[in-house]
Amino acid sequence: MHDIIIAGGGAVGLFMASRLKQLDMDVLILEENTGRSKHSRSIGIHPPSLEFLEQMGIVDPFLQQGLRIPKGIAIGDNGIIGELDFQTCPGPYRFILTLPQFFTEEILEKHLIKRQGDILKKGEAVIAVSDTNDHAEVITQDSDGNRQTYQAKYVIGCDGKQSTVRELLNIPFKGSSYPDTFVMGDFLDTTNFGPVAAIYLQSTGLIESFPLPGNKRRWVIRTPAYIENPSVEQLKKWIEPRTGYTLDPKTNTMISSFGVQHYRAGSYGRGRIGIIGDAAHIVSPFGGQGMNLGWMDAWNLAKLLRQHRPTGFRDLPLLQFSRRRNLAAWQAIKRAEFNMGMGRAHPHPELHEAFIKSLMHLPTNWILPRLFTMRWL
Repeated sequence: MHDIIIAGGGAVGLFMASRLKQLDMDVLILEENTGRSKHSRSIGIHPPSLEFLEQMGIVDPFLQQGLRIPKGIAIGDNGIIGELDFQTCPGPYRFILTLPQFFTEEILEKHLIKRQGDILKKGEAVIAVSDTNDHAEVITQDSDGNRQTYQAKYVIGCDGKQSTVRELLNIPFKGSSYPDTFVMGDFLDTTNFGPVAAIYLQSTGLIESFPLPGNKRRWVIRTPAYIENPSVEQLKKWIEPRTGYTLDPKTNTMISSFGVQHYRAGSYGRGRIGIIGDAAHIVSPFGGQGMNLGWMDAWNLAKLLRQHRPTGFRDLPLLQFSRRRNLAAWQAIKRAEFNMGMGRAHPHPELHEAFIKSLMHLPTNWILPRLFTMRWL
């Protein structure tokens, strides 16, 4: 009988387990996959998340491996139109840290295994969950069809957009897709931006450029339609004439197409079974909020679990938790929609650029860096 079973060993599940172990709870993670994908989209770790990691005593390896972005600049048809200076944000972390999700998960997994070697069971897919009132039960199945039953006082689904736990609980997951589609790729950094992020808000369309560790840079470009199999040469052809920077195909380490969606769960759980992260909400990646929002879920749920541990997690106020985190997800969705809207083609590009420029030069523009770094969620 464990205190907590976590379904899903991705970034949110590993973070949740790390926090619960810090609170001296007995935790078991069940992960369907046996390996870890290096093809990850999440790269941004925001200041509130860095503060969480510091309180957990594991921020140092993130700071050592990641790259610090002190500001972002917006570029229009005629040059720079404004900037977001993260140095104006509250300390101690006045930057956004970029680190590919593979390395984020690797750091968290090593930390957990060092504390408890058998905490993570890979290759076990959750196929059933149930609440017996006294405890919860989880049934898993491996690739050979072998089944195993585990028991815990509480179960948390951190198993992503296609969450099995959410589906087994019959929790509604409402939302839709946006019309926007994109292609992104990682290359050797040939720009003169250094650690600065650059957003091209030109009349020809949106391009985003984010620095990565190891002198690499991620390029993201809006496409007229979804491209099933994007090529490096195609991405190079789009980006070079609009930015003036050369992309070396030989240095490409990742390229993919993606669409964007927004979804929110009707509830964050029932009884002794809860869901957080992408299992509970999907947010457009513009602004890099998804993983960080899941970590915020985890931090808040861990606090509730600690408070109700003496009662065996009975009467956990999931309704109040659901309302608070659903509101945070809604706010994150609206922020991401604003970010996407700024990059869409406009029938009057001069007016659009003038609006963005005025927005970034208002006396209240100190608010924008705080919104972009996920304050007040």
